[in-house]
Amino acid sequence: MIAFGLLALVAVSGVISASVPFHFLSDEYIDHINSLQTTWKAGRNFPKDMPLSNIKRRMGVIRGEKSKNLKTVRHVRVEGETIPDTFDARENWPDCKSIGLIRDQSDCGSCWAVAAAAAMSDRICILSKGKDQSLVSDEDLNSCCKSCGDCDGGIPYAAWEYWQQTGIVTGVSHELSEFIHVPWQYPHMAAQFSPAFLHPLEEVHPFLQLHDINLSNESKPADHVESWQEFSHFPKDMPLSHIKRRLGALEIENQANLQTVHHVKADDEVIPDTFDAREKWPNCESIRLIRDQSECGSGWGCKAYSLPPCEHYGTTGGLPQCPSEGYYTPDCVGSCDKGYTLSYNDSKTYAAQAYTIIGNVEQIQLEILRNGPVAAIFTMNSDFLNYKSGVYQDISLDYFGTHAVRVIGWGEENNVPFWLITNSWNEDWGDKGTFKIRRGTNECRIENQVSAGLPRL
Repeated sequence: MIAFGLLALVAVSGVISASVPFHFLSDEYIDHINSLQTTWKAGRNFPKDMPLSNIKRRMGVIRGEKSKNLKTVRHVRVEGETIPDTFDARENWPDCKSIGLIRDQSDCGSCWAVAAAAAMSDRICILSKGKDQSLVSDEDLNSCCKSCGDCDGGIPYAAWEYWQQTGIVTGVSHELSEFIHVPWQYPHMAAQFSPAFLHPLEEVHPFLQLHDINLSNESKPADHVESWQEFSHFPKDMPLSHIKRRLGALEIENQANLQTVHHVKADDEVIPDTFDAREKWPNCESIRLIRDQSECGSGWGCKAYSLPPCEHYGTTGGLPQCPSEGYYTPDCVGSCDKGYTLSYNDSKTYAAQAYTIIGNVEQIQLEILRNGPVAAIFTMNSDFLNYKSGVYQDISLDYFGTHAVRVIGWGEENNVPFWLITNSWNEDWGDKGTFKIRRGTNECRIENQVSAGLPRL
């Protein structure tokens, strides 16, 4: 076992402890962190024997000079404007479900692209007041922005500038895409699963949008509807994204070429209390046919994230093992995924503005309050890998790399102010994919390097 000399800074006492000869993923190191009784709790995320090289591949920020074309925004607080003590973008904009999506960058140093694309997607929804739920393609950004980076790391600042100058197509994270590497894919397999899941639409109906049958009336979602092969049993652990892929209708207003028919009820015409077309027209076998649309919907965007989730943590979650050497950067392809109806150019989203935010707590808060989540980068030390809960503050001086994340809010826990952040290592890491980091002290330089932009709607 490799031994690392760790200098632990005890936050509660301000005393630097003696070096401790613990491996950064060992149980002893986790116990040591917890024994310091700081503001956060450590626990196991990664396997004890995971090589350091595999860990470092997930830290994909390359430090680079900010472009001279990228301005720095300074907000002016208007009279009467208040900054709340706590703020969670997921709660403030509940119709923008992208804010709550925890992405998985897979075994690729694309955190810079994933964090930026996530914040871009949130802002499109927020500034369109929920009318545009487009997700910006982290795949397109990671593979096509040569001045930004790739799976070997990149520059978040450059991502926002690229969005403004070149545009980025719509897409989905792999949590919503049609990859074939997960155990829940079952095209043309009827009634193979026993766990009952009667109401897959109920809790998330506002985000699921439309299917090409009537999912709901104006008061509540329908109890049970389906247009694929006849079965009513989904696995209990089937991801919501796999349900969503079966909902493929688009709502388009003002179709001028399609007339609306208005029926006039005849004097002697009666509408029965019950009606079944199969019984009314028994010779029409097509009415009885239950079709199977398989794993196809309408496509959630031009270009999906092609690198599949993999088993970062050595658990038995059914995911494939991450490749020992990591994934190569996908080729930049100037066309949309098969089955998507719009052209590559017609699928592009653009920024009207791209900028950085002054490294000041109030400035960052005002930016999030007014426009939505932002991308930030911070220096990552060995102890962060073991974060499980609480407000993280660094107790180690072992620098491992620089990582990009999305900041979605702030608050206070046990009198310690924090930033609320989503990571891109899937929901198995940390606190269901999120973490809190101390606010107001520029912890790990997180307040120094914040970037954002405004979408062109």
